[in-house]
Amino acid sequence: MFSGLLPHHFQNIKKLRIGGNKFHAADNYPPLTSPVGTLSVEHNISRPPTTNTNAIKNYAPPKVREHKHKKKQFGPGGIAFIAAGGTIMATGVALLIAIRLNKLHSQSRNKNYSESNDISIHSHPTSASIEVSSAELDDRPLLLPINIAPLLGPMKFPSLHHNNVEETSRRSYSKRGRSTRRTKIYTIAELQLATNFFNEGNLLGEGSLGPVYKAKFPDGKILAVKIINMAGLSYREEEMFLDVICTASKLKHPNIIPLNGYCLEHGEHLLVYDYFGNLTLYDALHSGACETLSWIQRLRIALYVAQALDYLHSACCPPVAHGNLKSANVLLDENLIPRVGDSSLAILRPLTKVLAAKVIDKATETTITERGYAPSDHGQTGFSRRRDVFAFGVLLLELLTGRKPFDGARPREEQYLSKWAFPRLRDSASLEQIVDSSMKTTISFKALSCYADLVSLCIQPSRHLRPQMSEVVNSLISLYQKFNFAKTSVADGTDLFEKSLRSADTRFKSSPTFSHLSA
Repeated sequence: MFSGLLPHHFQNIKKLRIGGNKFHAADNYPPLTSPVGTLSVEHNISRPPTTNTNAIKNYAPPKVREHKHKKKQFGPGGIAFIAAGGTIMATGVALLIAIRLNKLHSQSRNKNYSESNDISIHSHPTSASIEVSSAELDDRPLLLPINIAPLLGPMKFPSLHHNNVEETSRRSYSKRGRSTRRTKIYTIAELQLATNFFNEGNLLGEGSLGPVYKAKFPDGKILAVKIINMAGLSYREEEMFLDVICTASKLKHPNIIPLNGYCLEHGEHLLVYDYFGNLTLYDALHSGACETLSWIQRLRIALYVAQALDYLHSACCPPVAHGNLKSANVLLDENLIPRVGDSSLAILRPLTKVLAAKVIDKATETTITERGYAPSDHGQTGFSRRRDVFAFGVLLLELLTGRKPFDGARPREEQYLSKWAFPRLRDSASLEQIVDSSMKTTISFKALSCYADLVSLCIQPSRHLRPQMSEVVNSLISLYQKFNFAKTSVADGTDLFEKSLRSADTRFKSSPTFSHLSA
């Protein structure tokens, strides 16, 4: 009962038996000339059909065979042999089934675990889930549990003739990125054209993870491209990088620079962010890049940065530690509204390695600018929210004193700002002396005393004594309300600050525009 087209060259097969099956010939196709199709169908039949559906009319097995074959007889030895063989076969089949079921169960468990991790890492909680977060997470370091692979040098774009295996792996990463539906995947060609092939004239700065370039796209949009100096990563490390991208893409806060997209072509790692200018808080305080900031402007910047950190610590589930808070990572727009950069990226730092001498020099300068923000938590490694609180306390000191967190040009006992200022925050006479001279006449002693108390709590040597960022935000709001800075803000043109205080809950429950649930 077979049908279809039998290839013409089949007629060259010796003793071909088609058993009376009718094969259709195609148009302009010569018919089979071999007479093998006329052989008796008995030669193709070894046993009767077992089911009615397989039974073929007119092809019944010859009755002669039934009379010719005699029933075989088995002795005791043969029966024992058959029984032993059957037992062995049954045991083998059972073992194979057990192994298969165990493998399926393991895969199902891993899949469920992965899905639960994706949901917990990349989904924002309701307000109820935020309040019940464990206090133990507060001090748990956010480490990278992987083996650091040998890394390559600074960024070099290879030719388009690359390894097919690597490209297949990259495509799998790209598919995963597209599934987030939050970030755009760029090609290296697009970013090269937008940055004029990463021209030095478009260099915005050099961070601890790599350089940042200004990129102008054909549609006129301006973005910032950050090159992460890491290469030669293992598959697990690449997965870690994509997890960081997924986390960063879900951070939606008005004072956090949003991730716009990324690129993973040719083993390179580039992140694309929205562009908010090139003025950092570090430049505004220490480089004279703009007019001297007033007291109310500094307090507003402190509140906005505190709200951003509180969002990372409280609104994200699990909590996200910034890990690299410093004035150089706080960008100021034309209205001096701060936006925190490099959020959740500090965990990538163990994967980075810089080899070029020129980049090493810049990296050394970057390390110097980061000095003074890390507490002396003996025995603790990695990044935690309590360390973010300490770094924010140092930022408050920068705003208050106008000094750098670390200044090698000063006497040794004054090089680290937090160590130098900590004992002076409790002394009235010394407290007035450490205030930035440009704003001494614009701040009352009561306001200064409350501000100093908050700074003192944030930079406590013991991390267990440092407050949570939600408490810091409330203290800054109370400081504004208690001393009625609204009058000063009207004269200073800082109505945005007053607007922020009316919706100061960093989870923005009452403001759908800034709601983290929209992420």
